[in-house]
Amino acid sequence: MKKEIEENGIETNGIISRITQTGDIDMDDMNLCYYVRYCTEDGEDVEGVLSNPRTELTEGQQVRIKYHPKHKENARLVN
Repeated sequence: MKKEIEENGIETNGIISRITQTGDIDMDDMNLCYYVRYCTEDGEDVEGVLSNPRTELTEGQQVRIKYHPKHKENARLVN
């Protein structure tokens, strides 16, 4: 999927909509999952998961992303 998004992804602006925690903080098994809300080129409002988040992202932060044209919920940050 990463290669497909890099080669064929559609670039747009998004907003970090939420950050969720998975795993157990007491067992050092905690992971954060970052979600981004954006509008696709056909006008659809989507909340997708970032596959390459940076830890300094915060809710409400504007980011530049690329999303997969067929699997619109899959997004990557543009570096």
